[in-house]
Amino acid sequence: MAVIDHKGNIRGIAGSVIFRGYGKKNIVQGKPKAYPLTAASITSSSEFGLISSAALAIRKAFLPAYRYYDGPAVGRVTSAVSKCIRGAAGTVAGERDLHDGELSHLNGLEFNLNNPLSAVLLVKPQVEQDFSGTIKVLMPAMNLSKDMKIPTSLKGKAYRIKVRFLLTGFNFRENYYEYVDNQEISYDRDEKTAERIIEMKGTVPSGCMLVLSMSLSFYSFSDMDQELVLLNSVECSPCAIIGSWQAEAVIPLGQPILEVVDTAIRTCMEYTGNWLLAELPNKIIQQARKGTNSGNKQVNGKVQLDTFSTFPDHNELEMVIGKRVVF
Repeated sequence: MAVIDHKGNIRGIAGSVIFRGYGKKNIVQGKPKAYPLTAASITSSSEFGLISSAALAIRKAFLPAYRYYDGPAVGRVTSAVSKCIRGAAGTVAGERDLHDGELSHLNGLEFNLNNPLSAVLLVKPQVEQDFSGTIKVLMPAMNLSKDMKIPTSLKGKAYRIKVRFLLTGFNFRENYYEYVDNQEISYDRDEKTAERIIEMKGTVPSGCMLVLSMSLSFYSFSDMDQELVLLNSVECSPCAIIGSWQAEAVIPLGQPILEVVDTAIRTCMEYTGNWLLAELPNKIIQQARKGTNSGNKQVNGKVQLDTFSTFPDHNELEMVIGKRVVF
């Protein structure tokens, strides 16, 4: 419905015409046409949903490590997962997930850029996976008074610093993640430390990719009982992913899950990627039918295919119905 405002301008919708104002001008325009979705656009939107869902699972899994995150962290994690999946060689949209991806794009991902790990800890640990699959972290020798740049707001309060390494296994095709190992090193504020090797232990579930995070926690002492008091906040909670490794054995995409998941040690993810990939062919078929029907016209009571239909010939329609369409 269109109305006349107090200035005499017509605003709103009347039939297929939109009335609006811009400054002192009255603008009349037609309603935008709703264009049918193509197979490529449906596939792209489904893949973006998969990427967003995988990024959410990663953020949720590492919440105990980073505790606090800055606003843009959601976009950074989603962007990193997108680069992993879309940068995978030899794959096509609609037939891939993070298990096919190039996980190197996750390495160095910061969860809080207000005081990022790379800026607070001035030495860089070395991470490697040996031939047996064991992940090791080499912490170099440090002089914490020089090699750790504690934020000014915490400098006079932080007496104890804990470095945590959290190794998490993700199995997106079976819809769970599991904490494989969690190790902490405690330092005094001005301590001088020797080189140290941390060996991540724990049993890695079959089909799980591994992601390792490193985080810093700052503590003061309670005046009453000398208990440790956590000082981390949104302004300072350094945490980053420092290593990631693909699974050696993973079930094929779309294969039904046969193993019963032990929920006592595994956390089910609210991951919709498998459902999106499974429903993708149906969405394309439904859009094909919708586009075909919208292009049809009645001739002597019979439906006749329009020349400008989305799918003008039988062969193209068979390609869509017969298999998952990717571009």
